[in-house]
Amino acid sequence: MKFLARLRYERVAWSLGGLLLVSVTGLAFSYFGWFGVGLVGLVGLVITMQLALNRGHAMGGGYQGVDLRLYAKQLKEHDSHTRPTEKLAAKDAETKRTRVIKICNTAFIAMAAIGFGVIFLRFL
Repeated sequence: MKFLARLRYERVAWSLGGLLLVSVTGLAFSYFGWFGVGLVGLVGLVITMQLALNRGHAMGGGYQGVDLRLYAKQLKEHDSHTRPTEKLAAKDAETKRTRVIKICNTAFIAMAAIGFGVIFLRFL
């Protein structure tokens, strides 16, 4: 439990995320070369775009096993912010989430461009 509590600190979360990204990219590069780097960038971009589109709510979208009560509960909770402090806190959380998603999107776009760009340059 103490390990999960430490993830609340932003530096620790960024460090672990960066370490995970570097290790996955290194593994993909060792098996697939530059194509693996581009593929990791593309997969990461798809995941972060889903997070951006769903704005932190549950993801599912048309699968038969999705419980619609979960969506209803989240939307009801989101609309129940009536106090100004609750609205500001929700807006602050949304701003932080948007900032993180933009940073991750930029990194994944760069990885995909570099990985597929090197492959393209090799074929010229």
